[in-house]
Amino acid sequence: MRKKPTAKKPTAKKIDAEGILRTLAEIRKGLPVPEGIKPPPPRPRHEGKIDSVQSMEDFEMEAIADGLESLAADVSGLVLEAELKLFNQALDVYYAAVDLTADGKNPEILPHLESMRSAYEKSYGAPIPPREKRDQALKDFHRARDKRK
Repeated sequence: MRKKPTAKKPTAKKIDAEGILRTLAEIRKGLPVPEGIKPPPPRPRHEGKIDSVQSMEDFEMEAIADGLESLAADVSGLVLEAELKLFNQALDVYYAAVDLTADGKNPEILPHLESMRSAYEKSYGAPIPPREKRDQALKDFHRARDKRK
């Protein structure tokens, strides 16, 4: 009787941790440097991390996870910077439109102002603050952003 061929056990391919970390470093080098906004720190993965490392593979996987979290924090900081820049530009446009409609001038702008007011209130739960209280608008922005997390 002939033996049936047995299926070979698939062997796990070793992960190139050094190559992955090198790639993450190259990606990080290619990111623009945030202008004045510090990216949030990566969240701690878990306490006693060193105690949980039982092999070189565990250590490499932890290093890769830390590298990915660090890169994600950098990208998050860049996204925050871009969102904040756009938010401030939108406020500039809004306040300029308010000025253009002062004393009944440029009535064709009024529907756009109303759309901006409505969108802001829907997004931030409050009316657009007057120019002299612009810092309140920034608080609204950050509060709404924190709720999305």
